Amino acid sequence: MVKDFQVGDKVEDVFGVHDISLARYSSPKRAGEQYLRIILGDHTGTIEGRMWDTPSALDVYRTIKAEDLVKVHGTVQEFNGMQINVSQCRKADSAKLDPADFRPMSEKPLEQLWSEIEAKLSIIEKPYWQELLKKTEDEGFRRVAQYTPAGRQVHHNYGGGLLEHTLEVVSYCQHAFEIQGKGMDKELLTMGAFFHDLGKIQEYDPNSFTFQMTDKAKLTGGHIVLGKDLARRWMEDTADFPEDKALALEHMILSHHGMGDWGSPVEPKTLEAITLHHADLLSARINQAQRVIGEKQTGKGRWTDYDRLLGRSLLVPLKEEEDQLF
Repeated sequence: MVKDFQVGDKVEDVFGVHDISLARYSSPKRAGEQYLRIILGDHTGTIEGRMWDTPSALDVYRTIKAEDLVKVHGTVQEFNGMQINVSQCRKADSAKLDPADFRPMSEKPLEQLWSEIEAKLSIIEKPYWQELLKKTEDEGFRRVAQYTPAGRQVHHNYGGGLLEHTLEVVSYCQHAFEIQGKGMDKELLTMGAFFHDLGKIQEYDPNSFTFQMTDKAKLTGGHIVLGKDLARRWMEDTADFPEDKALALEHMILSHHGMGDWGSPVEPKTLEAITLHHADLLSARINQAQRVIGEKQTGKGRWTDYDRLLGRSLLVPLKEEEDQLF
């Protein structure tokens, strides 16, 4: 499994191709030559592979694409983080393989995540909110959400990631209400947190182990628009749903990214929307940092490699047994 790789390991395994590209050598001695960069993965994570021989790299690039399953031979090495020095790469017989084995999944049991989310939602008492929650069951939200990521790259980028992220955001919002809840509607805040990424069940292809975006998402603007439209349809199908609450929930979905530069059609303009935005950001940033520390540390000290998405290196926490040595 990818998560178990150590420097020096010999690799002869099947992986899913998450991305593949060619890059040019920067050395003048190899001017005009290219090498292969390929992101390989299984259900435990992903790792970059590189094929340095130009003719072999070009041959693989012509025959392999993202979403293919490939048999790879190589050696795990340390070069700006762990990667595989690939000597051979060819298509595997996908008929004998289950694509689900190559889809990164949450390490947390999905049923446990659902149970914790449902416990958070148990504070909902108003009939129209309860009826709206029933729509999630009627429309298959639970079935699709458990295989959906919260993102492709930045955070919670694995099956079940949407559930993890949703639980965290609902929890942060409810804690914020307990501390600074004056003027807030707790049920609206909770429902906004639960529904804020609703559109992601339509944004990502559930049959893709690399979580490719659907045509619908690409053509309509992604999960924010999809989520607003889906929530509006469900609310209109709910008897006696108050229009002011419908607008408030739509506003939370539309504004949860916080700024136009981050994808929000509108900035947060209510207490609940402001709280949701910061809860969403906190969940995403912590998960992003944990991923960098867990997957990209060099092993050559206590700092990770530079992460371009965070724009910094991170200090790796000491393990408990290491702390006891000082």
